Amino acid sequence: MKRGEKFEWENGGGGATVNVLPLSDSLIQSGVVHADSSAPRHMKNRPRRRRSFLEFENEDEDEDDDDFKGGRKMALKIWKIALLVEDVKEAEKLYVETLGLPVIERLSLAAMGVDGEAVFLDAGNVQLELIPKAAFNGAPERLATCGVHHLSFAVDDVPAMQEELKAKGAHFVLEAFSPVAGMTLAFFDGTNGVNLQLFNWRR
Repeated sequence: MKRGEKFEWENGGGGATVNVLPLSDSLIQSGVVHADSSAPRHMKNRPRRRRSFLEFENEDEDEDDDDFKGGRKMALKIWKIALLVEDVKEAEKLYVETLGLPVIERLSLAAMGVDGEAVFLDAGNVQLELIPKAAFNGAPERLATCGVHHLSFAVDDVPAMQEELKAKGAHFVLEAFSPVAGMTLAFFDGTNGVNLQLFNWRR
């Protein structure tokens, strides 16, 4: 960073923007601010606040209305990583009790005919979802296999984004559908066996 230049650093956990006043060589040399760092040293380990899906969904509303930066459309943002598990309660023992990830929300899957729930956990800058294997009974094999299940992108309109991605060559494994009221999902191939998801939940 050059002397006299100022920068903005976005705290991924709290969503706050820190405006740093013009720096001097003395501040850099003293170690208060690193010239090769994007944030002051004392800000790096600040505790993160839980973020709900609605915060991820509405995050872009606070940004510029222009969807294009430098002539390129802004990239989709991953907001959730999902695990498909045999036993959600057993998985919770590890992720909640042992690792200490806070529970953000529980979603009953009764509307899908599944006796159980999906659990959303705060994993820092993303959420971690624990899904019972029964939720994907009858789905294509790659979506019915336990383990890391998918990376999820929050979008405003799943069918529209699906068509846009298909036009660009994306291969959809499971096209737009609604598993519970207000929620729309679609799954597509992320290559090498990785599943990617488009997600929208209007409540």
